[in-house]
This record gives sequence, C-alpha cells and structure tokens, in this order.
Amino acid sequence: MKFRTITVTNSDDEPLNAVLLCGFSATGADRKYVVYSLNEKLGGGLARIYVASLRDDQNDLLMTCVPPIDFKMAAQTLKSIISDALASASGMRDGSYQILDLLDARIIPGDVHTHRSLKVNEAWVEKLLNFQPSAGPFIQKTTETSTPDIHIELECTDYYSKLTLLNQYEDNNRQAPSPPLNKSSRNDLAASPTSVMTNVAPTISLEASEETDPMPQNTVSRIEQSLQTLMTNLSNHKEALQSKHEEIYSARLEQERLDRDLTIREAMLDQREEELSKSAASLIIAEAQLSELILLINDASPVTAPSPASSNSDS
Repeated sequence: MKFRTITVTNSDDEPLNAVLLCGFSATGADRKYVVYSLNEKLGGGLARIYVASLRDDQNDLLMTCVPPIDFKMAAQTLKSIISDALASASGMRDGSYQILDLLDARIIPGDVHTHRSLKVNEAWVEKLLNFQPSAGPFIQKTTETSTPDIHIELECTDYYSKLTLLNQYEDNNRQAPSPPLNKSSRNDLAASPTSVMTNVAPTISLEASEETDPMPQNTVSRIEQSLQTLMTNLSNHKEALQSKHEEIYSARLEQERLDRDLTIREAMLDQREEELSKSAASLIIAEAQLSELILLINDASPVTAPSPASSNSDS
C-alpha cells in the first residue's frame, strides 16, 4: 500500500494528520472500512490504531463510526489482513476481504472519538502500511504457511464498545450458566468494561477472585434486568447521536451550498455595479458632449437685422 495521509478531527473540531494504513471491505458484505494511525505509542511495544467505516457520499467517502453489529466482522477481517501481512509468502490471502485503493479517493474527515481503537504490536503497523496483496486469485493458507495466533486487544473507549461488551455478556449468559460473581468482580465490570480479543473472536470471561456462594436467583434476575435496561439506553443513545451526526453533516452541506450561492450572487452584483458605473460615466460624457454641441449651435446662429419700419419710426 502506498503511503498517504488523511485528516481526522478531535472533539474540538481541530484537524489532525493521520497515516492511512489500509482500506478494506469484507467479502460478501456491502461495507467499507479504513484503518489509520495517529502515531500513538503505548509502551511495551504496542501502538494504537483506529478503524472507521466509510460511507459513499456522492463522489466522496465519509468517515463514520462502526456500529457494534458490524465491528465483529470488521475486526475478524482485519485479523485476516494482519495475518496475511505477517505471512512469509507474499500475497497470500484467505479470500475473506478486498483491499481498497484509496490513494486518490477524497475522504471527508470524521471525529476520531467516534471511531474504534485497537492496540496492536508496533511492528504490525509497518507491515500493514506496506502490505500489497497480489491481484491474482485467492489462495487458502495452509497450516505450514500460517502465522502464529495474533492477539489483538480491544480498547473500550466509547459507548459502542461498552454496548458490544454487554451484548456479548448477555449471549454468554444465555449459552452457559454464569460463574459466581463476588462484589469486587461486579464493581470491576461496571467501572472498567474491557474486552480482550484473541484470534479476533471476542469472548468475555468473568471469574471470581475468591470462592463465594452463588448469588440468589432474584439477584441474578435484577442484574440481568439492569443490564438489559442499560443496553436499551445505550442503544437509544447511539441512535440519537448517529441521527444528530447526520443532521449536523446535512446542515453543514446545506451551509456550504448557501455559501457558494452567496458567493456567486456577490460576484454577479459586483459585475452589475461595474456595468452601472460604466453606464453612468458614459452618460456624463454624452451630456458634456451635448452641452458643447448646443453652445456651438448658438454661436453659429446669424444676428437678426432691424426692419425698415423700425428705422422710420426712429426718424
């Protein structure tokens, strides 16, 4: 992938310069994603990268948030891309994705705080930046050519990630009995929700720090009801924010259109004013020429001679 920088914005709507690592789409899904870096080093050989969704906006691409329902697929696809980028055989692909050519694409900036963030190895960032899969047919990787398992830690920094965490927790509760939770574990879950993703298959493991008696069934029901209420509130909040974001974007487009119209009208008025000034100057010149012509006509007129009758009366 050729090197390119893009622009994103922070919470104060200030532009930030980011390095575009890759753009991709998942096979069989009408979704486009972009991965970028703000050169954030986290220590321990880790770096933070961001994943945003790309939405077609006429001839442009608009960066938006990745909904929870799409993030699992996007993370799984990114895992495959990183695995292929780290593979010793150049151009090996498993057929689960398509790399997008965004070198000349016009990308409308998005708010970095609405995008997903991942913690990855610093070496993977460079591999991802330089990854150029072959244009030939897809090749299914074998055990001998596959790379070791890749560990990607998801950083839950926004309400979308928390919503994903709660959805996964509810699914696990439906699939298997929940292990006992002590007070400390429940507080840790509410205060600091964190999801660790191994092989990009997100799983939530809840373990008690010490042996305690199982919670009563009514307590479990109240917790599940509270989680369900929280999930509903978060979902409504997400939809409201998404709707607000779309309204702001539409208003911005309308404002830009009005600004263009005003600029065109201002140019037309300036041109009209210039034409009127030229017409007024022409009228002044014509008036001066007419006055000179009248004076010339008056000077050229003959003097009237006195009549004979007037002469006799004078005698």
